[in-house]
Amino acid sequence: MARSRRQRWSRRPRLVLALLVLASISLITLDIRGGGHTEINRVKTWASDAFDPLREAVDDLTEPVAGFLAGAFDASSVQRSNSQLRAQIGNLQEQLDEQGDLQRRINVLDNLDNLRFANGIPKVVAEVVDLGTSEFSDTIDIDKGTSSGIDVGMPVVGGQGLIGIVTEAARADATVQLLTDPGSSISVRYGSTGNTAVVGGQGPGSPLTVDYIQPRTPVTKGEILFTSGLAHGLYPEGIPVARMNATSASAGATQENVTATPIAGATDLQYVAVLEWEPQP
Repeated sequence: MARSRRQRWSRRPRLVLALLVLASISLITLDIRGGGHTEINRVKTWASDAFDPLREAVDDLTEPVAGFLAGAFDASSVQRSNSQLRAQIGNLQEQLDEQGDLQRRINVLDNLDNLRFANGIPKVVAEVVDLGTSEFSDTIDIDKGTSSGIDVGMPVVGGQGLIGIVTEAARADATVQLLTDPGSSISVRYGSTGNTAVVGGQGPGSPLTVDYIQPRTPVTKGEILFTSGLAHGLYPEGIPVARMNATSASAGATQENVTATPIAGATDLQYVAVLEWEPQP
């Protein structure tokens, strides 16, 4: 009995739908024939009322699906546009970085081409290819050697000032001892009277020492020390070497305790100029 009732309930929607379709066909037929407009309108109203719940149900089912599909297509389009935009921004940023690096290289090379302190000494411009810094030494390797006229003992400078001296030279490359190397020792002048001192290296990351400055000698913080150019010296006169830091003296000391900072910065270790100069006899 229960099964028979369920079958009747399951057939009921089909029956209603069939009646609605039949009513629609009848309305169309009557409308074409031009019969009783009042009755037709009445039946039309009934049919419309009967169809409205079905239409609304269909709309309720289809609208979310359509909205979802439209949203999915819109989201996909936005994602593609964003990806394309990010790629374009990345390409532009890369181009700007390359242009900025190129401009920095041009500036460095331009400074090396117009060294005011070189005093007309011939020079060979080389690129730094390796930093040989370690706990016990501070050196760089450059991509020019004896075939380009570079030899041991030649001073090496950057756009701001002294970097070091060539200690090894092969045909196609050379090694430069930086002035911060513990084995570096450079005679310098300072002050208005041209007093002399010696600048020494203490290793990578440590300040330079400035020795042989007599106690109570006026020393100005920030003052630039220049190569002295003394006879038989390793460097020509007038190359900026370092900038003085703070100074102090203890009771009974034989000299001022002074340190200095190399005037050549990190940008001077991209390209360098080797001065083709030898100590005068």
